[in-house]
Amino acid sequence: MIYSLFAYPVSGVIKLWHVLLTALGADPISSWIASLFLLVMTVRLILLPFAYAQYKSTRIQVNLRPVINQIREEYKDKPGTAARKERIAKEQKARKDAGYRLSAGCLPVFIQLPFFLGLYRVLIHMARPKGGLGAAQHEPIGFLTSQDVGQFLQAKAFGVPLPAYAAMASERLQAMGTDKSTIYTLAVPLVLIASTFTTINMSYSTYRSYRQLEHDNPIAVRMQKIIIPMAVMGSASPLLFGLTSPVPVAILFYWVGNNLWTMSQNILLYRTIDKRFPYTQEFREHYARTKAEHDEEKHAKKEKKRTLKRNKWRRRGRGLIRPWRIPALWLEGHREKKAYKQEKKQAKLDKKQEKREKRAADREADRQARQAAAAAAARANRPQIKAIETGRHALKDTLETPELDEKRKKIIAAQTHGAMVPQQIAHTAKKPKKRRGPSYSGWGPRE
Repeated sequence: MIYSLFAYPVSGVIKLWHVLLTALGADPISSWIASLFLLVMTVRLILLPFAYAQYKSTRIQVNLRPVINQIREEYKDKPGTAARKERIAKEQKARKDAGYRLSAGCLPVFIQLPFFLGLYRVLIHMARPKGGLGAAQHEPIGFLTSQDVGQFLQAKAFGVPLPAYAAMASERLQAMGTDKSTIYTLAVPLVLIASTFTTINMSYSTYRSYRQLEHDNPIAVRMQKIIIPMAVMGSASPLLFGLTSPVPVAILFYWVGNNLWTMSQNILLYRTIDKRFPYTQEFREHYARTKAEHDEEKHAKKEKKRTLKRNKWRRRGRGLIRPWRIPALWLEGHREKKAYKQEKKQAKLDKKQEKREKRAADREADRQARQAAAAAAARANRPQIKAIETGRHALKDTLETPELDEKRKKIIAAQTHGAMVPQQIAHTAKKPKKRRGPSYSGWGPRE
């Protein structure tokens, strides 16, 4: 149901282009191929402002990185919830002053997703209808009628039907008036072109992301390492799925047009962002410093591993020269390897201990803050407490008077003789306590 809603705007756009091209004198069947490329162009032009907003938000956030890092360094040794709230408030103020909004980075992605889902749904259902390619009537797709779907299925590009694909059975291809060699003649160049555009786009995006990588963030560094094999897989995906999966020729044309647009859009947007929102000098210095620290730490780890490896081969050589020393050399290597593992384990334990100490310092700072707040409240309420105590003593002195004692005696005497006591002063008389007899627990006879 949701995917059908996504298909309505996309199907409306492709039908609008088909009607327009038909009105200009184009063939109703062949115009579907041009409508396919015009559909991709229209949808991507609609989404272009949102993509620009996302790129702009990312660049503002990158330029803010030195400021945010300076604020965090300032509050690094200040424990407690109050210091953390103050740090977060300063970070939010810095982002607001720079014009950064979190929604500008996330909202465009959610706006573009329904369009991409609708675009792919329309194309895949037009090329592979539910009723089959030979059905007399096809299920409508959004604003596209059964006649529109039938015309799309009859369209051919370079003599190859748009719903045909390389993995289709030979019998079905013969029924459609083509064969595998003809399809491969068209499909192979299309998937190679799509793969080339994808490779260029992924390589350029990977290079751009590395230029603004946060080297002091282990998660960002790890994600950057994952992106590289993903880029290779993304470049090879058109070759793998375009020739071995049931992907119609219409989808191959869509891949070529969409990948070409994506590559061109990314390059142009990055160039535009570089001109309008260039990297600040503070970010360049911060990037160079963090990269140098990361490279130094990485080099130290590699040098340590190389040292262990060199020592291992040296011990093997010494063992060949002096075989009687092999047990001692093996014990030496075992101790060195154990010391290296112990060092790594101790480094992890030190990090955990540092986190525990920080949490303990936060709890202690919060406890002291609560005590200070309670003491300040007590000092602020001291005049009120003093006034209440003064009023209590005055009320006590007022109640303990001879007139009140005489009045209480009269009330008790009236109760004793059975007289009626007015309801207004009945509450001033003390009620006699009732005597309770011995309790019976239920064990044994009652005496």
